[in-house]
Amino acid sequence: RAAQIWTMHKGKQRRGRWLLCAVVMATLGVMCGADHYKTLGVSKSASKSELKKAYHKLALKHHPDKSPNCKKDQASKACKKDNDRFMKIGNAYETLSDDEKRRYYDQTGFDNPQQQQQAHRQPPGGGRRGGPGGGGFPFNFGGGGFPGGGPRPPPKPRGPLEMVDDRSFKQFLDDAVKTKRPVVLVFAPEGNSLPAMLGKLKDKEELKKAKFAQSTGDKRSQLARKYKVKNTPAVLISTRGEPTELRVFEGKLEEEYLERAIGIAVRSNTKKEKKEEKKEPKGSELVSGLESEELFGACKGNSGLCIIAFIKDRREQPVARARQKPKELAPPPALQVLQQVAERVTKGQTSKRIKVSFVWVDALKYSHFEAQFALREREGECEPAEGGAGDQVCKETVKMPTVVALSGKKNKYVGYYSAVLKGSESAVEDFLVRVIGGDMKLTPLAQPPCLVPGCAAAA
Repeated sequence: RAAQIWTMHKGKQRRGRWLLCAVVMATLGVMCGADHYKTLGVSKSASKSELKKAYHKLALKHHPDKSPNCKKDQASKACKKDNDRFMKIGNAYETLSDDEKRRYYDQTGFDNPQQQQQAHRQPPGGGRRGGPGGGGFPFNFGGGGFPGGGPRPPPKPRGPLEMVDDRSFKQFLDDAVKTKRPVVLVFAPEGNSLPAMLGKLKDKEELKKAKFAQSTGDKRSQLARKYKVKNTPAVLISTRGEPTELRVFEGKLEEEYLERAIGIAVRSNTKKEKKEEKKEPKGSELVSGLESEELFGACKGNSGLCIIAFIKDRREQPVARARQKPKELAPPPALQVLQQVAERVTKGQTSKRIKVSFVWVDALKYSHFEAQFALREREGECEPAEGGAGDQVCKETVKMPTVVALSGKKNKYVGYYSAVLKGSESAVEDFLVRVIGGDMKLTPLAQPPCLVPGCAAAA
């Protein structure tokens, strides 16, 4: 009989707590703690292993990365609803997996004292008024208005620092960024003296520009995992220049050292310079067209090598119709090969002392320029000329270069006389690597080469 009476008493207490929650919601418009057992789909007597199993199953099922709504549009209401569902599951497991939090939740129906205080606190000017003064509660549960027959306990006094959780800290950081204020975040369990110490520092004139906040000392919270807090109590500090870049304070958690560190953070307005990634130039940026003697003079005037490719494939731009832009044509195959080789050679060049420039020339337009690097080879033996004057006639074959490596200051060159087609990239690259490395002998020119006809004679 005594056991039955006790069971009925506990049942009345539990029903009284949820009735209080319903009344608070109806009266003040404040949400009470959610039914975490219902969220995880377990009974109130579930063990830790059952809670863990239910949590992993639901978290895997409702993870935002697997939500089809989030894959379509992350800003949609359906995606936000899925994210809220996932957060609700995590919050339920976080509360019920901790013995102290679960005990408090079973007794009050709230996750923590702060949530309970918020539910009991009536907003100014809102809600229903229970009497002339407007501050009373319009319902009476008997014996003072609190389930169980006792008077309602007074709300706990607020601490010296603002309490934040995973959600409210985001807004806290946004305000710090807008106002350019450093952030001091302390992770400390209830009853720890560190928040009181930081509350004293908060009131000092030179540290008032900093924003102070406190989170629970639970290392398993999302906020603690985000900032890799391994041990509590812990203090995280950011600078005025970078309020969002919080770093764990590694010094002693004493007033002297914390005051010094926060003072430096308040005065520091510098931002961490991001190293710009050095982008390798593309082949199309390395190879330029040679159209004037002035450009050629710049190419051959450097102390390195001027790589000249002779392109004979002319591609005219098609005439565009009215209100149409002309279509861009792909460069000739020989020019594409040179661009690819230029990119490879520049990227793999070990010595930067030798400056290498890449240009291409229209061989049909500047045929006289190409002829200055022609290779003449004798065929067979020379024969006596007609008339018997002692002269000899020799047959020669003339080979025009496709690529020339010119040292303008030394007035020497070496040519590549094979065809440059798609598939010959390796051969052209090997030729240029050997030239740049000094493994090929350069041939002296009789006179400096000229792009414009007659410039050599004039010189």
